[in-house]
Amino acid sequence: MIYGVTGMWGANKLGIIKYRIKNVKIFLIAIIWLFILDVYLADYRSMAMTLGLKDSFAILPHVQNDFYFNKIMLLGGMIFFADIPFMSGEELYVVLKIGKEKWSQINCCYIVLSGVLLSTLLTVLSLLTILPAISLKNEWGTLYQTFAFSGTAGCVIINASAMSYYSPYALMLNIFLIDALTFAFMGMLLYTLSLFVSKIWSYVIVVVLIFWQSVFGKMGLV
Repeated sequence: MIYGVTGMWGANKLGIIKYRIKNVKIFLIAIIWLFILDVYLADYRSMAMTLGLKDSFAILPHVQNDFYFNKIMLLGGMIFFADIPFMSGEELYVVLKIGKEKWSQINCCYIVLSGVLLSTLLTVLSLLTILPAISLKNEWGTLYQTFAFSGTAGCVIINASAMSYYSPYALMLNIFLIDALTFAFMGMLLYTLSLFVSKIWSYVIVVVLIFWQSVFGKMGLV
């Protein structure tokens, strides 16, 4: 088994990264995110279909105005990085074969690329959720203008200020980069912590950071 895995990896960066990404956890995360996006965007989609309108595809930045959605998003990232610090028996064999320095470089590359992958997945799922109501025009249409006036579209908080400063494409690019950097930072934080404390404690610390604002903010401590 070990020989087969290391032979498949070929002790190269791309091979190891592909091996790690091809995992059932990415499908689990996709299902969780798709479910929560469907819940959040049901009212928006229903309104658009009822009125027969199509509007901008850039709904994800508005969904992420919600702190609870962001927590679910980040918890999905934690699930993806569940194999950190990459110390399974097969991984240890690869460390002996390629050396600690190259192994660490591969880990860092994997975490950064995973951030981009997770951000891409979240973006695609947000588009699929409102697919019948999508317009690719680089402008905010009637639906967004209406919801911006009321402030919400069901569970989604429409940010009128962001709409006034950014076009749909620019806003989506911003949120894509922010999400990619956030996931990559989370992965690097988990990886760094796991080198100094146990895996359980590293995850406990990150969970505390994720829920810090909502828990301690309500207590008046932050």
